[in-house]
Amino acid sequence: MVGEATAWITFDPANGLEVVRRISVFEILSIVGLVTAVVSLLLSMRAAVDNARTRSAEFSFLVWERFREDDVQAAFLSIEWGRFQYPVAGAGNGFATAREEREIDRLLSLLDDVAAFGFNSALMSGDVDRWDYVFTRVFQNEAIGRYMRFLDNFYIVNGVPAGPHQLARSWYERRAARRTAGPGGYRGALQRLRRWLKE
Repeated sequence: MVGEATAWITFDPANGLEVVRRISVFEILSIVGLVTAVVSLLLSMRAAVDNARTRSAEFSFLVWERFREDDVQAAFLSIEWGRFQYPVAGAGNGFATAREEREIDRLLSLLDDVAAFGFNSALMSGDVDRWDYVFTRVFQNEAIGRYMRFLDNFYIVNGVPAGPHQLARSWYERRAARRTAGPGGYRGALQRLRRWLKE
């Protein structure tokens, strides 16, 4: 018969070759179709992962480019080099210049955006590690701390319960707590595995 042209054959040392069951051509075609569908699904999943990695790299590049803009860099470098002072005596708004205020606010707004992406798991671990230094330098700066306290009070006086840049501060505190606690979860396990493999 055409429909039963193929058979499953097993080998048992005690009994020798044994025909277990005959399967039809239609069953073979169904199995081939199923295997083809599974392979297609796996390939499309791989393409989706590759596309996500590409988009993540593009996103990372764009956000980093925002950080490299002149006014944001000026703000960060003034913090990095210890030049940023707040409040400045005799200044109406506490800043040396209105431009400095805009630069600092743009830097803090960018850090809010980065933190939002971090909380939504849109940042890859390498990006998170790269931003850790920036967050640490900014939020450990005493002048930034004074500015944040001023903003918190200013918002409360004006009837807004939450001060600005809460996302960035929360992200910094979360990452700082993880650094002091040491690596945990799957990243900690991967780091321990890498150290063990190197030994």
